[in-house]
Amino acid sequence: QIQRYLFEGSVLKETKGKGSFGDAAALTTWLSQFDLHMDTWGKGTLKSVDSLFREIENEDSQLELWGRHDGVPMLMRVTHVLQLRVTSADHSLKGKFLFSTWAEATNGKRRVTHTLPAMKLTLKDMPYDLEKFTTCASALLADQLVNVVDIHYRFTADSSLSDCEPSGVQMRDLNFVEQRHDVEESPSYRGLFTMYHLYCMEAECTGLPISDFASMDLKGGAIYSLKGWTWASAQRVMDMMRHRSLVLEREQGQAMQLWQKMSKESLDAVGRLDELLRQFSNGSEREQSLAESRELLSLLETKLMDASGLQSSRHEDSPSPGRSFVETLPPSMLAAMEMSSIASDKFMEETQWKQVEAAKVNKKESNGSG
Repeated sequence: QIQRYLFEGSVLKETKGKGSFGDAAALTTWLSQFDLHMDTWGKGTLKSVDSLFREIENEDSQLELWGRHDGVPMLMRVTHVLQLRVTSADHSLKGKFLFSTWAEATNGKRRVTHTLPAMKLTLKDMPYDLEKFTTCASALLADQLVNVVDIHYRFTADSSLSDCEPSGVQMRDLNFVEQRHDVEESPSYRGLFTMYHLYCMEAECTGLPISDFASMDLKGGAIYSLKGWTWASAQRVMDMMRHRSLVLEREQGQAMQLWQKMSKESLDAVGRLDELLRQFSNGSEREQSLAESRELLSLLETKLMDASGLQSSRHEDSPSPGRSFVETLPPSMLAAMEMSSIASDKFMEETQWKQVEAAKVNKKESNGSG
C-alpha cells in the first residue's frame, strides 16, 4: 500500500520491461520483496504472475520502482490505453457520445462498466503519431462495435457471431482530445497499483445504430464479452455516475450494518459457549479436551475481535471522503510519472497547435454572433 510519508523527493529507481526477467519464477522472486497479495493471484478473476510476465514480455506494460533512500519503495505497474469518444454523424445524436453501461462475460455474469471504448497500446510501436493512433482506433472499432445485437440479447451456450448483424461502422474523422492519467489498484493483480496513461481521441463514425444496442467484444478473433451501449451527453453520464455512487454508498452502509450485527451475535455466542464450558468442567477426565476447547474458543474470540475492528482501521488508513487515490500520491512522484508519454513530441505539438487555432476560431465566431 502507498505509504503517505513518502512526500517530496520521490524518484524513479528502476524500470522493469521486456528482458528484465528470465522467466515467471524470476519475476515472482523479485515481486516477493513487496507487500503484494500474490497468494490470491491466479484465483477467480485475478490473473497470475505468468500473465504479468507475458504482459511485460509482450511490451503491453512495464514495472516502475519508486521511492527515496529514507522512505519505503513503491512498485507501480504502468500501461498506456487508447480511449475513443465515439460520436455520430447523425444530427439527432449531436452532443452525444457512445458510453458502455454494462458488460456480460460469456458465462452470463454481468457487471456495471460506465466506460468508453478502450484498448491497451503496445510499447513496441512507440512513439505514436496520428497514423498509428488511427490504425489502433480502427482496430478498436472492429473489435468492439462491428458485431451488433439487440440491447436485450443474452449469452447462451449456442451464442456465436452468426447472431450478430454487421454494423457497417466507418470512421469519418479522428481528433486527439487529451492525455490524462489515473492511478488505482489493478483489478487483475491484487495489491499492485497501476498508472494508466489515457489517450482520449474523438472518432466521428457512421453506420452505428441510433438507439441503445449491444455488441460482441472480440479478442484475438474470439468472443470475449457482450457490452451494452447508449448514446449519452456529458450531463447524462454525470447523472449516471452520481446515481451509481449513491447506490454503492447505500449498499456499503447496509453491508456494514449487517457485518456489525453478525459480529455482535458471534461474540455473544462465544460468551455463551464459554459459560457452557465452565459448567461442563467438573470431571477431571475431560480436562484435556476442555483445554483444547478453550484454546479454540480463545482463537475464535480473537479473530472476531479483529474482524470487528477491521472497518475502523480501514477507514483510518484510507483516503478521506472526497479524495481520489491519486491525491494521496507524492506530488513530485505523480508529476514525474505523468511526463511519460508514448505519443511523439511532434504529434503532441501539432495537436496543441490545432486546439489553440480551433479555440481562436470559436472565440471569433462567438464574438461575431454577439
